[in-house]
Amino acid sequence: MFENRMVNGIHATRYVASFVGECARIGVYPTYRLCMEWLGTLTVNGETLDDADKRIICNLLENGKLELETNCRKFLANRKPTSKYA
Repeated sequence: MFENRMVNGIHATRYVASFVGECARIGVYPTYRLCMEWLGTLTVNGETLDDADKRIICNLLENGKLELETNCRKFLANRKPTSKYA
């Protein structure tokens, strides 16, 4: 079971959402390794993230529900863009 823990005062899923959003914006696939590297550069609320916190965040990134991912992939493949923003 996954818990949306607070990491240096911010919910772990907020780190994931920020990372995935920026990766999507510039066309980079969001990998565990790349996320770990990024998290290693952060100072949040005056503190760096320890290795356990970085692993918690990256595990959330890598552990989506396959059924949801499959459904989302089909949806995106079959969707007709409705605006210039897709």
